[in-house]
Amino acid sequence: MLSKTFKMGLLALSLAGMTACATQGTDSSSTDAVQLFEYHADDGRIYVFDDVARYQAAVMGNKPPYHLNRIGAGPDGQTLVFGLSKDQAKQREIDFIQVYDGSADYDGDFYGQLQRDHRIYIADSLEEFHSARTGEPTYHVNRIAEGPEGETLVFIQNGDNKGTPADALIQQYQTLNAQ
Repeated sequence: MLSKTFKMGLLALSLAGMTACATQGTDSSSTDAVQLFEYHADDGRIYVFDDVARYQAAVMGNKPPYHLNRIGAGPDGQTLVFGLSKDQAKQREIDFIQVYDGSADYDGDFYGQLQRDHRIYIADSLEEFHSARTGEPTYHVNRIAEGPEGETLVFIQNGDNKGTPADALIQQYQTLNAQ
């Protein structure tokens, strides 16, 4: 028979091992390249995704089955709805939400697509992505009526790349949206 002390020690080691396995690789201070998709729906909600398929489903009117709501957290008091995968719905901290909030950094490239007011804004930085939420970007390249439903595509530029072709960003948009 195993002693009670030995059993408790074994249990403690097992729990410590499981905790280490569960938390390994979840450092939220930095994540790889990020893609964010935001859709301002007619119902006054703002949907945010890290997956183009879930984003496109929401644009077509399908509500995300797994989501995290933040009531009144939008720029004008709208509800933010973060569309999640089944696996993300089981997590306490979700990388793309932390990046969206600015509480986590990302190491790689950024791609953001925001749809509001019959326009689709495409950005290659988080700051430019957020700036398109309520205002009009200072520097941009427009493609009028070239969106999937005739929306104007607005490729956001900044002071460093203004006046240059937005070919790389246009290519990224076309690849992600299969155009």
